[in-house]
Amino acid sequence: MHISECCMKWNYFQFNGSFYEKVDGVAMGNCVSPFLPNLFMSKFEEKLRNNLQYFPRVWLRYVDDIFDTGVAELEGFLSQINGVHNNIKFDYEREDNNCLAFLDLLCIRKGNGIQFDIYRKLLTITDIFLVFQIIISSIKWLLLIG
Repeated sequence: MHISECCMKWNYFQFNGSFYEKVDGVAMGNCVSPFLPNLFMSKFEEKLRNNLQYFPRVWLRYVDDIFDTGVAELEGFLSQINGVHNNIKFDYEREDNNCLAFLDLLCIRKGNGIQFDIYRKLLTITDIFLVFQIIISSIKWLLLIG
């Protein structure tokens, strides 16, 4: 067995007194967790570029968040990329009022260009993040300006 398989497969976690084994993906806190998603997405993008007729002119990615400035053939493109891998499904968010948050940036459309500002998630009045139930999903976000 390769050492990389050991790092990825021999992981378990405890929740509410029960032990669980991670059967897909990479566990948070694992030493290879930052590296493997980037490697996977790099190979995934290479496969997309080589096999699709249309690929966006601008495609910026940080781990699994993607920024694209084109909207041409969006529905067809999403359908194609969502068919490449069973466990990865893309979704998108369109700009609102010429603004779109991407990572810690607020991208603002101004004329023919894009300006940037710092983006901060909304906080409650007490400056504490709102707590929601965490749902693990395989949805990746494709952010679009256009």
